Amino acid sequence: MACDQGFIGISMTNSESITVHTNSKEALLGSNPIAFAMPADPYPFWFDAATAVVPRGKLEVYNKENKPLEPGWATGDDGKVSTDAQYVLDCIVGDSCGGILPLGGYGELHGGHKGYGYAMICEIMCAITSLGATSNHNIRQKNVGAGTCHSFIVVDPAI
Repeated sequence: MACDQGFIGISMTNSESITVHTNSKEALLGSNPIAFAMPADPYPFWFDAATAVVPRGKLEVYNKENKPLEPGWATGDDGKVSTDAQYVLDCIVGDSCGGILPLGGYGELHGGHKGYGYAMICEIMCAITSLGATSNHNIRQKNVGAGTCHSFIVVDPAI
């Protein structure tokens, strides 16, 4: 909507913790998507992406199809890469073990720490600045709000 009015628009949302940050064993951050839009001629620039390497739904599809996950998508409770979709999904809904990796994948070699940093920026802008629920306290329950927090920023490029 901001872009349609000639402004730069930035939107972020935190979510339940499914993402294991770099060199960790526990999912503490959400997939925390970030969207950005800027008017431009002849076409506006739009970008919208989660900060996790894949969405939870992709793990669910791989599990239904009995396919192994791609190495570097997820870890188990030992902090090591796991290709077992059902195991990782159980970790996500369990107490505290494993989960989906941040953009860049496992460790720092391919930039996993950068995806973790983006997820943290989103977490700070959504939950911390609003005094809301951080991803690790964002729990989906039937007929109960999850505590998801959002951040909306509009910038007037004419300023």
